[in-house]
Amino acid sequence: MNRYLRLGLFLMICAVAASAVQADSSPEERFSNAGRAYDAEQYPEAIAQYEQLLADGYRAPELYFNLANAYFRAGDVGRAVLHYKKAEQLAPRDPHIQHNLQFALTQADAAHAPYPWPGRWLRLLSLAEWAAVAAVAWWLAAIYLCVALWPTGRRGGGISASFAVLFLLISIAGIYHWLSLRIRPETVIVKPGQEALFAPLQGATAHFTLPPGSIARVDSFMEDWYKVSVGDKDGWIRRSAATPVAPWDSSREEGPGE
Repeated sequence: MNRYLRLGLFLMICAVAASAVQADSSPEERFSNAGRAYDAEQYPEAIAQYEQLLADGYRAPELYFNLANAYFRAGDVGRAVLHYKKAEQLAPRDPHIQHNLQFALTQADAAHAPYPWPGRWLRLLSLAEWAAVAAVAWWLAAIYLCVALWPTGRRGGGISASFAVLFLLISIAGIYHWLSLRIRPETVIVKPGQEALFAPLQGATAHFTLPPGSIARVDSFMEDWYKVSVGDKDGWIRRSAATPVAPWDSSREEGPGE
């Protein structure tokens, strides 16, 4: 056999073996490998490995947070903010996520509006946490109500049931707040040079500028366009310029209601 042919066959076998080893690697090992690439300032490599973990279905605030850091170091502030937002939805009270998100927004001079009350308070718990609180409150309300209605039950059962019902209603409000983002999701501008237009038409008059990393709310959409709002300003942008952030599956990059 020709020695060059033997060398090519050997290299091909090595490549297949390396791929098999990579496929057999645990998510923890792959996460660590991506972290080592980040520490070595190999940001594109780290991004590729973190994105592959997401593509394989893994979801964790640490994964989104590290991916956002890698995008930020690589100079892609738009996607950095996008993944900080995804991390925030899974861990809304994490101080490191909040600090890095605010730092990225400040560095990019990105447009974003503060959450109105009571949204700020309802965002203190994630969707999964509100669901857990609702389940506990429902069972407590049922138990205390049974105690209050029992012929020999104590008076305190009715009061306790009232408090449990109150917590249940608050948790339902929290769940509704997160699920309402299905209709009017937050969206992050990921492409530079974006202007919100007065109409969904190419060449329409520009209303205001949205730097990469800007966070807006999607009010409606039409074919290839989003109508977005930031505070009291609204306008139309191309759908390809922004990525919505969904609360229950942060991998979604499609329009609202789809």
